Amino acid sequence: MGSEAQMSVVADFIRDFRKDDTIVVVDPVMGDNGQAYKTYTPAMCTGMWRLAAVADVITPNLTEAAILLGEPYERLKTDEAGSREIVERLSLNGQRSVVLTGYSETPETVGAMCFDCKSGKSKAVQVERVPQNFHGTGDLFASVLTGALMQGKDLVPSAKQAAEFVRVCVERTAAEEIPKRNGVDFEPLLKLLMK
Repeated sequence: MGSEAQMSVVADFIRDFRKDDTIVVVDPVMGDNGQAYKTYTPAMCTGMWRLAAVADVITPNLTEAAILLGEPYERLKTDEAGSREIVERLSLNGQRSVVLTGYSETPETVGAMCFDCKSGKSKAVQVERVPQNFHGTGDLFASVLTGALMQGKDLVPSAKQAAEFVRVCVERTAAEEIPKRNGVDFEPLLKLLMK
């Protein structure tokens, strides 16, 4: 999103057209590695907070979680108990589901910490870490998660499917020696989502 005004228009659209069976997923793209993106003003961060408030599911990374919580990134605890606390606090007292992306239980794994508002419980999903990073993995994760939720799958299995698909795509992209800035080569693997 390019401006606070644009975020406000989208939030209004959701409020006006939402139906009982609508699933609203917001990926609050605002920053990474402890810093807001240079293009993100404080007003835009506030606008994203307001947009996220109308979501059924949000998918922040740790930096975005810190911004949404209004806390310094360095103060957030990233162990299992700390990550559970983060997703539960972001759930607006259990009103929405939260998928904290990039959560790792061990150096060899990566995935997400999930809070499911239907069950009121938090659970981690983990896959084997591929030791390379590429742009676009958060977008890919949120897209696969959303597709699985729209098919009627529960939150945790949807997050697991998304994490596994991203892992396979990163593994393929690393083997192809594609430059990091080009993102993940996921298109040839879309057939895996049809199973």
